Amino acid sequence: MTASLVRSAWLGSAGILLTVLAACGGGSGGSESSLGAGGGGVSPPASCVSTATRVCTQYGQLQGAIEGNYRFFRGIPFAAPPVGDLRWRPPAPPASWQGVRNATAFGNRCPQVDGSGAPVGNEDCLTLNVYAVNPPASAKQPVIVFIHGGGNTAGSAQDPPWNDVPPLAGHGVMVVTLQYRLGLLGWLVNRPLTAESAQATSGNYALLDLIAALQWVHDNIAEFGGDPARVMIVGHSAGSVNVESLLASPAAAGLFSAAGMESGVLRGGMIGTRIDNAYRWYADVPSAVGCDTAADVLACLRAVPAGTLVQSGPNSADTGWVNVDPIVWAAGAGDMILSLYPATDYTNPNYALSAVESDLYFTRNTRNFARAASGAQRPPVWRYLFTHRYENPVPQDGFLTAARAFHGAETLYHYRQFSDLGDERYLHPEQRRDRTVQRNDGLLGAACNNR
Repeated sequence: MTASLVRSAWLGSAGILLTVLAACGGGSGGSESSLGAGGGGVSPPASCVSTATRVCTQYGQLQGAIEGNYRFFRGIPFAAPPVGDLRWRPPAPPASWQGVRNATAFGNRCPQVDGSGAPVGNEDCLTLNVYAVNPPASAKQPVIVFIHGGGNTAGSAQDPPWNDVPPLAGHGVMVVTLQYRLGLLGWLVNRPLTAESAQATSGNYALLDLIAALQWVHDNIAEFGGDPARVMIVGHSAGSVNVESLLASPAAAGLFSAAGMESGVLRGGMIGTRIDNAYRWYADVPSAVGCDTAADVLACLRAVPAGTLVQSGPNSADTGWVNVDPIVWAAGAGDMILSLYPATDYTNPNYALSAVESDLYFTRNTRNFARAASGAQRPPVWRYLFTHRYENPVPQDGFLTAARAFHGAETLYHYRQFSDLGDERYLHPEQRRDRTVQRNDGLLGAACNNR
């Protein structure tokens, strides 16, 4: 493990923000023996009847599968493939299908680069996955919708820990994971795109994907046994920042009742004053892919292979951000920081540096957001700090202990997904029995707002 990777992992020992927006009321209140009865959303054809593993949606019937005590449905399209003329447009509804669609395998990853920098994925990637208990619960269950991280340039709903059925689905909630457009395909801001837009804007296609997925959940989740009135969105890292955006978006209003943000908040004071700032950031994209001199720049851009676009990026030297809350480092600030984070308080000086950077980039921003979001006549807000480190690693995995509460460590506890670590050897025996359940209960309590 190189020093740069070690330091990157240490930066994750940050505060986590959990925000609950409104009461999760609206449950069924009584026993319901059949799936699809009651709840909101759009009803499928009356001739279609849902069962435990064959579920009717507004677009057609899905065949899922059973694994142990869980039911799962994977690769469900919530939007049309954003290809050709649909590239850089708001997501369109998926096409309906006849017969029964197999929903036992993941859909494509969205285009991105792998660890070697090679392009992977397919633009036909706007799919989601539904996980629920088997046999189905007798009453509608709250729903947790997870938004993956990856800097909005990488990640998927099938990368660890989401490659397996999440055991959280056996704790009184349903779990939905989803995918959205990444990199330039999800975020390009461009004047010709703005000119053709009915909303006179461009960019944020990834956020529109998320809203389309939430609309699908609202319209269809009752057929799976979920309660569309009790939907909690949870994001990690960049997914958390996207949750922050959804909290502010009028287009997402009414599609979720609670929100959780894990290890990712926009830095306070950093704003783009207008779309012109974003134009500067993306101004070099057409020339980078050979479209700057084309007669029809948009047609040229839409014909560029997705693999080429994901290997390109914005002009990082001109971000278009304006810092309205600068951090001023006064003379002697270094001595002050050393006094607040003395190396002698840490087993390794690198941990002192980690604490400084974690507080600066994560804890401070999380605290500021929590303060801004809370107050009189507002829904309750909770903030918690994850400090636990993995224990008892085998010798070759000693890095996990050294990294301590690294960025992303808490997600395995929240969703109790330790299979990708081999087993639960990283947990103290008492944690195997109690602590992970308690951490699950914290998330579950927020999902149904019962504490």
